[in-house]
Amino acid sequence: ARGHESVRSEVVEDVMLARSIKLAGGRVAITPAPHIASCEMYPDAPSLIEGYTKSLWRAFGGRFGAVAVAALFLMQFIMPWVGMFTAPPSSLLWWLCIGGVLAGLFGRVVAALVCHERPWLAITHPLSILVFVWLVAESLRRKANGQLQWKGRALV
Repeated sequence: ARGHESVRSEVVEDVMLARSIKLAGGRVAITPAPHIASCEMYPDAPSLIEGYTKSLWRAFGGRFGAVAVAALFLMQFIMPWVGMFTAPPSSLLWWLCIGGVLAGLFGRVVAALVCHERPWLAITHPLSILVFVWLVAESLRRKANGQLQWKGRALV
């Protein structure tokens, strides 16, 4: 790994830096550290949309990875909610969906507590997943149409 210099022109330089370190035999870990630092990535919705759509198509290894992650998130975090409201009450499927919903909520509550966030916001996780899936789809659409941009400049 040649450090940040080797990836500074990449759109997703953080991801590419981690990959570079791993390829060089190093170790990379994501860890919560709210006691050390915090950040606000985007000040408003348009900035958030531009920021995520510029890179989500590539963040998971390319188009196939992006579609696979979006599909997995839908199955893991949205389908249990759909099943909870559509499966016959008290059926095995209904109970499995209830378990999936509770597992998803539990995971988000634990993550919120570890990161010093508000645990009650876990109930909004399905909405954030739907927004994420839309952002992935929009990123793929913009990539296919040559419409990716970042801070006012076109990306190729």
